[in-house]
Amino acid sequence: MQPWRRILYEKQPYPDNYTDESFLDSLVTNARVQTVPFLAIVRDAVVVSQRVAVLALFLAGFYAMLFNKLRPSTVIIFDVVSMMFASGFILLIRDWPGDLCGI
Repeated sequence: MQPWRRILYEKQPYPDNYTDESFLDSLVTNARVQTVPFLAIVRDAVVVSQRVAVLALFLAGFYAMLFNKLRPSTVIIFDVVSMMFASGFILLIRDWPGDLCGI
């Protein structure tokens, strides 16, 4: 019987799912694994969750105004107050030691 070869396009006298002992010899596990710092993962997760939260707030405000549950002036006041709060928070943490926010 001819030896098994790793070739799909030829008919071989073995079943389709047959593998011999040398099948996993060339397997290299975790050859290019890169370790990522935990704070980098947290920072990236915060960016994604922040964008999802902003989208959810926008949709909630849109539907509330669409069904007359919220006045547009209330939305503008909320936007201005939250912008002032966020600007103050960024100014507060800007001078903290370390790279907390990347600003």
